[in-house]
Amino acid sequence: MSSAKHPTENNHWHDEADLVVVGFGAAGAAAAIEGRDQQADVLVLERFVGGGATKMSGGIYYAGGGTRHQHDAGFEDSTENMYNYLQQEVRGVVSDETLRKFCDDSIANQLWVEANGVIFGSAYCPFKTAYPISKYNLYYSGNETFKPFSDHATPAPRGHKPVGRGMGGRNIFVPLRDSSMDKGARVRTQCFVKRLITDDHCRVIGVEASILPEGRFWNRFHALMSWFEYHTRYVTLAIPPFRHVVGSLYRLAERFGKPLRVRARKGVVLSSGGFIYNRDMVRAADPRFIVGTPLGCQGDDGSGINMGEAIGGATGNMQKISTWRFINPPQAFPKGMLVGRSGKRLCNEMYYGARTGEHMVTAQNNGEAFLIIDKQLWLRAHRDCLPDRATWFQTIPALLNLYFNWRKANTIEHLAMKVGINAIALRNTLDDYNRIADNGGEGDPLGKFPEFVHKLEAPFIAINCSLGSKVFACPTLTLGGLVVNEETGEVKRDDGTEIKGLYAAGRTAVGVCSNGYMSGFAIADCIFSGRRASQHALGQEVTHLAKKQ
Repeated sequence: MSSAKHPTENNHWHDEADLVVVGFGAAGAAAAIEGRDQQADVLVLERFVGGGATKMSGGIYYAGGGTRHQHDAGFEDSTENMYNYLQQEVRGVVSDETLRKFCDDSIANQLWVEANGVIFGSAYCPFKTAYPISKYNLYYSGNETFKPFSDHATPAPRGHKPVGRGMGGRNIFVPLRDSSMDKGARVRTQCFVKRLITDDHCRVIGVEASILPEGRFWNRFHALMSWFEYHTRYVTLAIPPFRHVVGSLYRLAERFGKPLRVRARKGVVLSSGGFIYNRDMVRAADPRFIVGTPLGCQGDDGSGINMGEAIGGATGNMQKISTWRFINPPQAFPKGMLVGRSGKRLCNEMYYGARTGEHMVTAQNNGEAFLIIDKQLWLRAHRDCLPDRATWFQTIPALLNLYFNWRKANTIEHLAMKVGINAIALRNTLDDYNRIADNGGEGDPLGKFPEFVHKLEAPFIAINCSLGSKVFACPTLTLGGLVVNEETGEVKRDDGTEIKGLYAAGRTAVGVCSNGYMSGFAIADCIFSGRRASQHALGQEVTHLAKKQ
């Protein structure tokens, strides 16, 4: 994708603004609101109708350090404690100084989100789950309670779910969208930004786009497809041909767009998501993930990353693709053993799904995993699927596993033969696991809580949890993007210099969650990075709050 030079007299600007924001999810909304709070003229260019992956997500917001909701639920936390935990998850993808600022700003950023209309609750979920049922709003959304993480920081729940009907993503995006527009941000939808415009000094001064005229057939059709994609998002997750049809219809409509050139007086913020829907980019990053199920929306096609690269922007962590292998709920499942073809356990079965998936796709496991349970756990799993323990979108895959995705045998050796696992190693793993169970669950080398170590007895059942499972879809999303100056959000070149006038935020950029994922981390980073980019573009000095360590 190429860049365009400064327009000539015969190739004029159609519009202009102080700040041009490309993409209107959580990061774009944060940049737009911050810009309006700085009294800037803000123009948001959104390819669809707004919301992106944020609106389609569960809408968890990761916040800590002693939020009001943590206190109301009876939990103590501090920014230092939050930092000590996140160091284990972030693993150096950003500097310690940037991570400290993220933690130090956590309470203030959540209050800012609430001031812009998002409502959070304080009802604590008393059991470990991937996503809490509707009556709970605060939960452990990562690995805080497990070793080795709990050795470095006192566990505290930091997953904040917004109050409202349905999935939480809409309950985060819609208030932010309304706030940005109420404050005067201009939003133009059905607008596909194609390239960045630079001047003779390689400074970004605008964008070139294609927009579907309002009120015309293709504009209405494109908007209808956005509505359709949102309301059928679980179908598109599970059925690849359906995804391809939706994408093709979008591209058909966009052929009828009219040229639009917009001048950005102070900067352009790229906040158009990741690239999980660009299968060529995924294949180039790591072909193993092609069999995974894309998580996000059609806008996550890498267009923002490609535009930045086209004018010399550097990328980082492109190979980091988060694999979500959630086996809880039902809570009976993590009481079994998750093993690879080697017959050895992969990890603590209680881990958050993204961490479990990370263990699954290591070189030695090659994306393959099998959950070993017994008939007792199989029966108990049905009770765990009731509405007081799981949401409907958790219950459906659990029931599919219980009835269509298992193999059964009366001996562990016969089961190993049926699914292609090393039988000798699996027998040794089972014997070791059952000895721990006989000891009350104490002493599990992988750190699983004693009450979740269940003695497995014949008949044995194996559930296919592999990345390429045809029944048990494994969602994936990209974590890499454009490399940015961590103090300003400016996009950097390979030589470390900044491209003036160009910023990136959210999953278009490398951020705090670009080395590993847990629920709420990405949306929190969208707010953090979106505000940062807007502040710097508009001349507000951005400094780290913490002293250098």
